[in-house]
Amino acid sequence: MGCTCAIEIDQGDSASFSSEKTLVARVPHRCCECGDIIRPGQEYERMFGVWDGKTSTYKTCIPCAEVRRAFFCTFTFETIWEDFEEEVRYKDGHYSDTCLRSVSPAAREKVFAVIESVWTDLAEMDDDDE
Repeated sequence: MGCTCAIEIDQGDSASFSSEKTLVARVPHRCCECGDIIRPGQEYERMFGVWDGKTSTYKTCIPCAEVRRAFFCTFTFETIWEDFEEEVRYKDGHYSDTCLRSVSPAAREKVFAVIESVWTDLAEMDDDDE
């Protein structure tokens, strides 16, 4: 996946078959990561695959797909924001500037929202300790 930042999530077995395409929405879809609406005319990533004998399709808005490619070294679906937040908390609010520079402004905005939330929580915990 070309990642430089190893957030690696153990998702069990890899897909026995998968197909990834960037498409233009003809009808509204919901991003499997952030829950935002992908509107007609917007590009999105569609991943179709077979995992453990079951087929699944994941539709991801482009900013979330960029974050997945930049920050994660394994395919993960439906949990990138929870996993990203957990990683930032584990690293006491730190994150990789290298990965951040590789994504669009729209993706950065989503990343910053999570980081700011973690920083706020960490600051409140420090205030409670005093």
